[in-house]
Amino acid sequence: MLLGPTYVDVLRVSGAAANLRLNLGLSDDESFPVIDVLEFDIQRIYAGFVLIIRADEQLGEETLAFAKTAPPQITVCNEIYCRAALGNSFARYVLAHELGHICLSHNKEREHVLRWGTISNNLEWEADEFASEILMPTRAIEGMTMLGIASRFKVSPGFARQRVSVIKKRMKRWRASANMRLKEPFWANSHVDLALRGPQYRGLVHALEQLKKCLTPLPNKA
Repeated sequence: MLLGPTYVDVLRVSGAAANLRLNLGLSDDESFPVIDVLEFDIQRIYAGFVLIIRADEQLGEETLAFAKTAPPQITVCNEIYCRAALGNSFARYVLAHELGHICLSHNKEREHVLRWGTISNNLEWEADEFASEILMPTRAIEGMTMLGIASRFKVSPGFARQRVSVIKKRMKRWRASANMRLKEPFWANSHVDLALRGPQYRGLVHALEQLKKCLTPLPNKA
């Protein structure tokens, strides 16, 4: 029975998103400027990165964009690129999703193609989660209204509502899990402790701090 991602799954992805923001000098409270990042900034993090814009008919009716990681490149249809440049939240999500494949070092030998309605396997889930986290960091949206999230992070109210719903359901499930009933919080355990061992893990440390603020272990029952 599939219960959804574990906190370790989410930590890995949110750590990658936090690391990218840190490397770009962006705080969690800032809207993610995906077009500026892809056009001007990402090359200093991923040498040789290329953004390719194709006519819509060249990618076909269903393909919106795809990513390769070796060498790093994103190919996107003209409509999605133009809509993202105008601030459309879905188009910004598409580009952030493809960027996630690169930041998460997904399979270097295959193309990651995003088509209409095709978030299905684990790699696509990770890229989807990355896009949501990079556009609306978990820590930053805590306690905000839907309209506040939409305004600050330049996403639609529907996208903001979906993000908050996913986080609430996830936190509820984690709080109810056996891992939350340990005498010590889960973040003190060995499989997460690696996040504290060096600057290369600073994104993980940042994401870990976000989860610490959101999660409180349930008390042990006598």
